Amino acid sequence: MNILGIDAGGSNSRFWLYNSDDKRLICDFKFEDGLNLTSTTVSEQKLILKKAFKKLGEFVDFKEYRIDKIVCSVSGAGEKGRKNKFEQLVKSIFNCESVIVMSDIEALRRILIEDNESNEEKKGIVVIAGTGSIAFSHNGYRIGGWGHLFDDEASGFSIGLRIIKNFFNYIDGVEPYDIIFDWLLDYFGIKIDDVVKITNIQKNKKFKAKIASITKFMPLTPLVKKIIEEEINLFTEKIKVLAGKSDTKVIYTHGGMFENSFYRETFVKQLSDYEVHIETLQVHVELAKLLSDWLKLI
Repeated sequence: MNILGIDAGGSNSRFWLYNSDDKRLICDFKFEDGLNLTSTTVSEQKLILKKAFKKLGEFVDFKEYRIDKIVCSVSGAGEKGRKNKFEQLVKSIFNCESVIVMSDIEALRRILIEDNESNEEKKGIVVIAGTGSIAFSHNGYRIGGWGHLFDDEASGFSIGLRIIKNFFNYIDGVEPYDIIFDWLLDYFGIKIDDVVKITNIQKNKKFKAKIASITKFMPLTPLVKKIIEEEINLFTEKIKVLAGKSDTKVIYTHGGMFENSFYRETFVKQLSDYEVHIETLQVHVELAKLLSDWLKLI
């Protein structure tokens, strides 16, 4: 059985083609294109999926090869209408009728909290911190995930946005200098006498991913560390409330922000009374493996 796993967030999309009969990896690749269903149009989603189909054609001959099942973990798939439209799009582009689409939250719940031997859930909280942020528990409670305008603290977007805001406060004379400001100019390729050009990022359809990308490369200056600590402090306070409501002290993490060592260490320190598991799993891979036994997901 040939299974395609897709994991798409706000900043990138990953694809993993796997043969479950002989447990053979056929291909694994990533695009720096987000597929968040709340921030991409159907046309944009179609372009990315067609690009993936073309890339798959470099590894298999679709005149003779068939994808039997597809499972997708996609940000923004929690809303039924968006989820159904995306499912139909995947079916048509990959010529596959057996398609499961779930939100990134649901996918991680199945992988990290659900016991796939007994099909029962273990107690625990899953924390996602990538372009956005959210935490949810085994019994359905959640904190965050309300969107970039309303929360997303400790996310790549929120931290990147605060760095930009502090930069403009420095330009306006109310924020002391930090070396991150010179770095920011270099990152955007802008000179100090032309800083207004940074505001053009607001016109970019992928502005969230662009702002979040700052956190992948930023130096850990005093200001950056201060922002990270403040953001994590608020986020972990919410997580503690969630843990109390859910009667658990077990926490699993996922997302690009945990690749930053200072961020990771600060997060664990703030939750020193909890059992924190820093996960490095690849969602598209784990879901494809789970689909080796399709009945466990339906």
